Amino acid sequence: MKPARVLIVEDEMIFALDLKQGLKRGGYETCELTATGEKALANCERQRPDIVLIDINLRGQLSGIETAREIRERFSIPAIFMTGYADEKTRRDAEVAKPAGYFIKPFEIGKLIEVLDSVVENRP
Repeated sequence: MKPARVLIVEDEMIFALDLKQGLKRGGYETCELTATGEKALANCERQRPDIVLIDINLRGQLSGIETAREIRERFSIPAIFMTGYADEKTRRDAEVAKPAGYFIKPFEIGKLIEVLDSVVENRP
């Protein structure tokens, strides 16, 4: 079975590279690393990932929440949020995008892999 493809949308490159290595160890393939919402939309169009891991606060015109919502609506690709913000307002705002998961940084890669496995297994 072909490994699921994950698009990482994260503007902290060191974190993104660590995440990419962890996903590879967990059996996932990653698309081109992406730092802005605008590039994430273009990469979804071009690379058609199975799932998107996206930071809520991104550089550029689009927030992670806006980008995830657009990705879900245009491509039907589920997104999992990653954020350093644990406040209730951020969490409520994120619900608009109907995420498949929500992780507070820092998090254990093993827990993320478990959620990814579940999302990928239950994807139509």
